[in-house]
Amino acid sequence: MYDYECILHWRLFLPAVRSFLEKRFVTLPQSQHRIWTVSANADKPNVPLVMVHGMGGGVGLWAQNIDALAEKRPVHMFDLLGFARSSRPTFGSSPKLVEMEFVESIEEWRREMKIDKMALLGHSLGAYVVSAYALKYPKNIEHLFLIDPWGFPDKPANNERSKRIPAWARAVAVVLSRSNPLSVIRAAGPFGMHFSFLTNNCYYLDYEPWCCFTCTLY
Repeated sequence: MYDYECILHWRLFLPAVRSFLEKRFVTLPQSQHRIWTVSANADKPNVPLVMVHGMGGGVGLWAQNIDALAEKRPVHMFDLLGFARSSRPTFGSSPKLVEMEFVESIEEWRREMKIDKMALLGHSLGAYVVSAYALKYPKNIEHLFLIDPWGFPDKPANNERSKRIPAWARAVAVVLSRSNPLSVIRAAGPFGMHFSFLTNNCYYLDYEPWCCFTCTLY
């Protein structure tokens, strides 16, 4: 993420939150990837709430929720690997392998944060990731919250319907599968940010919190 992105992100994000925030990168020991982490009221004694964003998101997604949720407990948010300010590793081609990478990154992050048990909340893709984490590390979780969760069915075997797809359509699908749709906006530099604001405003009109989400999307 470029410096001007970070500056704009925090100028929009911070004024919306009254809780005391601690911001830092958490380095994962094995991979040396860095996880951008924001903690609210980390000195509270109760079981911490850890929130995991969804596809195209980041910590800014939670701007309007932090104060209420952190009133009686610590709240930790982080950018998943490959999103926003966290490291952007090259993931494997196997869905199971990618799932494992996400799960293990959360576990490494938990240990580095010295969290014993946590209430784990995931939204969208994040709900899928925390579900996979809960299946492998159930003893680390006090509560599990799934908000608008995603799911992925098994890849269907080749059948007659897939054979009827034109060759040119299959070729386009192969090309697009090798690219990240969000990378096009990022590659546009500062113009990508303005484009993101304009297109999102068409859908969300004057919904104020969307500015925080636009920055994390970018």
